[in-house]
Amino acid sequence: MTYIKDIHKEGKEKHIPELSVTKEGDLYRIEIEVGKEVKHPNLANHNINWVDIYFYPEGKEIVHLARVEFKAHGEFNNYTEPKAIIYAKLDGKGKIVAISYCTLHGLWQKEIEIP
Repeated sequence: MTYIKDIHKEGKEKHIPELSVTKEGDLYRIEIEVGKEVKHPNLANHNINWVDIYFYPEGKEIVHLARVEFKAHGEFNNYTEPKAIIYAKLDGKGKIVAISYCTLHGLWQKEIEIP
């Protein structure tokens, strides 16, 4: 049974976290956006609640870099959009993996290699 859905699953356009990684000096700028291709609903009962970002360094243990939570989903007409930028100093080559959580459709994953 697969619990985390990926780029091959129906509905991916709204759920898969898009990743962009660029090097800025000795830091990596990691930009995450869910619903870039097709906007995801942002309702009290159907929203992107959080995104976790991990670094999978080659030959080493996985590192949990960050969790970004999106808490406002229409309360008093206030919303947080599922977009974030983090900066990380990373040791070596590997993969950045982002996992987003939709309150209605579960977990979705995207990964990219970094040089």
